[in-house]
Amino acid sequence: MGRVLAPKKVDDSHTNLGWLTDRGGLASHTGEGLRGVLSFGDLRLLLLAGDEKVAELALSGKTVADGYRWLKASLEARLDKLVEGDLASLHYEVPEHPVGTGQAFSAGAFTELDHWFGNANAALAEIKQANPGASDVRCWPHHFDLATLIDLGDGKTVGVGLSPGDGSYAEPYWYVSPWPYPAESELPDLLHGGLWHSQGFTAAVLRGSQLVAAQNQEQACREFLSDAIGSCRRLLS
Repeated sequence: MGRVLAPKKVDDSHTNLGWLTDRGGLASHTGEGLRGVLSFGDLRLLLLAGDEKVAELALSGKTVADGYRWLKASLEARLDKLVEGDLASLHYEVPEHPVGTGQAFSAGAFTELDHWFGNANAALAEIKQANPGASDVRCWPHHFDLATLIDLGDGKTVGVGLSPGDGSYAEPYWYVSPWPYPAESELPDLLHGGLWHSQGFTAAVLRGSQLVAAQNQEQACREFLSDAIGSCRRLLS
């Protein structure tokens, strides 16, 4: 929806998404007064006018094509005009999955993802507030991680986010990534868990399985993020 209806941005940021705590899902930017939301816990598509829900579709048992058809019809009914542009056309690649070739969605797998993204959004909001120069907390759909970028000036940044899992780790994981990447020999020990990842990208990483095993998960997460952000700032200073 953001790509088709929201005002275009040079950096493509009109296509990214933000977490809505009260809806438990990722929301598009507003376009013509409307936002789309993918609600994780019950796996629904929502159409919002302001904060008001004006239409919804339960995705369990439906296909991707069903979702796009419903969204297009709902937008056109609400706007009383045809929607220009192809909602289903992606300008990035996503990994192959049976759902992408016609298999129906199943809602059960998404409840835990709702918890991970909701907790991550709260933690990242605190990081944004505590770090001047940090960007809004957003999810870029081609990576599907929820993150903020701390701008240190002179082209130096620290990216902080939660990935739901990818080709590097088949589980959710936190990452804190300095840019430009330092030499591997410069990476310091991490004092509060995690490890340095250096294959393809450089970042301090805390795997979800490590976090779940902690006696106090919230404390373990805070300590890791604080230590890793501090380490990255020192590496770039």
